Amino acid sequence: MLLGETPVPVVTDMDSDGINEVVMVTKDGQLEILRVPIEMPDNHGFLPELQVVNRTGLPLETEEDGQRSLPVAMDTGFVDEYVAMVQVRKQVKEESVHFT
Repeated sequence: MLLGETPVPVVTDMDSDGINEVVMVTKDGQLEILRVPIEMPDNHGFLPELQVVNRTGLPLETEEDGQRSLPVAMDTGFVDEYVAMVQVRKQVKEESVHFT
């Protein structure tokens, strides 16, 4: 059983392609990266359903009582130092895990 609320999703350009992705943790302990589809269907003014680009399980520790806690916060940042406006930089995600 997983304990806690999921952290607020992060909107960022993970792969430096100029299009923002949504990074989120699901209630079942998965980290998902979602994005708006490249080809936008006519949804009569509504936003299209986000596509899952990547999904992976988080390495959550199990408490003595058998329960696992979800991360409480996420953030992204750059690996490479900023040098120029047109520089392509890779990002990393950071998770803070709080066990109760």
